Parts: sequence; C-alpha cells; structure tokens
Amino acid sequence: MKIHCTCAPKRTATCNKCSRIRMAIMLKNGNNHLKTSGPNGRLNNPVWYNYYSKNRKPDNIIIAGMVQRLSTSDYAGKFNVLLFFDNLTGTQIQKITSC
Repeated sequence: MKIHCTCAPKRTATCNKCSRIRMAIMLKNGNNHLKTSGPNGRLNNPVWYNYYSKNRKPDNIIIAGMVQRLSTSDYAGKFNVLLFFDNLTGTQIQKITSC
C-alpha cells in the first residue's frame, strides 16, 4: 500500500486512487445544499477518502477516524447512512446508519 500519492498533481492528504477506503455520505432529505455538483450538473452525495498515510492501519481504525472527522464537519447529524467501500475492489466493508 502506498503512503505517498504519486498520481495527484499536488500534495494532498487524500486521493481517489491511492486511498484504501472510500466513504459515501447518504444525506437526509432537505440537505441538497451540502451535495456536490457533478460534471453534468447533477447533485451527488459527498464521498470522502481516508488519509493515505493511514493505509497500513486496520479497516476499523481507519473507519473510526473517518467517522470522527465527520462528527466535526458540516455533515454531522445530516446523514441517514454512511457506506464504506474498499477503494481497490469496490466491495462494501461496512454500513453505519444514523439514529
């Protein structure tokens, strides 16, 4: 697993290719202002990638860190489901529902 990204044009902490885990944030209704706009103008739920410096850690540690970051962001309390995927294979690792 890579620790430093070699595919991004500038140094970033996350990368959609080098990061090991991808988190899709399924927002609650009425939060369209938090969605990102795709190339065709369609609104998409936000997707976060783990810090690739953490790629060597176990999945549960990476996921716990991502959830912690989410709890202090604009998305805190505004999601229904968090879906975690292995970024290399695309398989779902974990699903967390909000209460």
